[in-house]
Amino acid sequence: MAFAALADTDAADVDVAVLRALIEEFGGEGTGATLGRRLAELTGWPEARSPRWLRGVLGRLEACGAVTLEPVDGAEVIARISAHGVAQAYDGAPVPRL
Repeated sequence: MAFAALADTDAADVDVAVLRALIEEFGGEGTGATLGRRLAELTGWPEARSPRWLRGVLGRLEACGAVTLEPVDGAEVIARISAHGVAQAYDGAPVPRL
């Protein structure tokens, strides 16, 4: 899948990319730092390596029930996909904003 520059990418597409990376690359569970590094490799988005940027995306996904976040060692989190997140990653619909 080819990705546009992050600045040209719709937020819903960013959410889907994060959800799919969490599922396909990590089996549904991964640390924020590892997810960010892998997402940057897959998409070419250097911003994905930023803990602040990724935490914002993961927070948005947590707010709509697509993932759960478990704090670990200060600023680090473990992200876990939910059934809703799997559906959102593959049904083509954007993740709803609350």
